[in-house]
Amino acid sequence: MRLKNRLKYWIQGFYFKRADVLIVELEHVRERLISELKIKPDRIVVIHNCLSSIYFDEKNWERVFIPPVDCDIRLGYLGRNYLHKNTAIFPAIASELKRKYGISVRFYVTFTENEWKKCTSDFKAISVNVGSLTVAQCPSFYKAVDAIVFPSLLECFSATPLETMAMGKPLFASDRPFNRDICGKYANYFDPTSPESAAEVIAHFFSTERQNRSILCAARNHAINFSNAKDRAKKYLDLLMQRD
Repeated sequence: MRLKNRLKYWIQGFYFKRADVLIVELEHVRERLISELKIKPDRIVVIHNCLSSIYFDEKNWERVFIPPVDCDIRLGYLGRNYLHKNTAIFPAIASELKRKYGISVRFYVTFTENEWKKCTSDFKAISVNVGSLTVAQCPSFYKAVDAIVFPSLLECFSATPLETMAMGKPLFASDRPFNRDICGKYANYFDPTSPESAAEVIAHFFSTERQNRSILCAARNHAINFSNAKDRAKKYLDLLMQRD
């Protein structure tokens, strides 16, 4: 498998170097292409991704059932249970929040039935699986939980941070370049390899919740203005016209 992955990345790098122009969605990807593959900066263009239009049209939101559970905080995770998503850290975060801060939490996840079956008993003890969601159900999921935890170790771009901020929810995110490129100062960052770090950040936020309301409002404005479909399409068209 390791040899197969190395061959795949070599082939990808070969074609990246031959391309007239590369379009990426975040600045950290551009920086890595420059540093790792030595691609000239003027051949790499950053065009940000954007929120789905569903987040601006509440009448099209679909309901999602969130099972009630006796806990202090409902922490949501929206996404697949891939290894790099780092969801295995959840039981340790829950344990640390209870032990050190006296806070009981439940993680509401959106796994497929097969993903849920593969979860450990420790994971299931502190989690509630809502099941896989449609795009139209996602806003209702964000609205139903108290905050979103995004502990991913590796991304190029994920819509979850943008969607969380747009819904006015607190975001606890791994301190990685792909999150900082999207969220700037508006996320609550933690070391994704340290349950203690995550628990400390979560506990601190909820102990000063009233002071953070203005930050959540600013975060929402940041997400809404991060990019939009019209400007994104225009940037692609302008780039194509320049290449003629």
